[in-house]
Amino acid sequence: MQVELTTWGELCALAEIDCGATPMDSTILRQLSAIASLIPKGGNGPRGGSGGGCCGGGGCGCSGN
Repeated sequence: MQVELTTWGELCALAEIDCGATPMDSTILRQLSAIASLIPKGGNGPRGGSGGGCCGGGGCGCSGN
């Protein structure tokens, strides 16, 4: 996360998506941080090991693929 974004328009441009009804100059706040990867997810592995696949086996619909 080396890019610092301050507006919805900047974020949409980076993600190459349409801004929709949200004004492009709306300010944004980063909600994710590196500390999130340190929170145990359950299971026995160092980060929990509760599932497998792309999302750790929980609720994203990828079915571990």
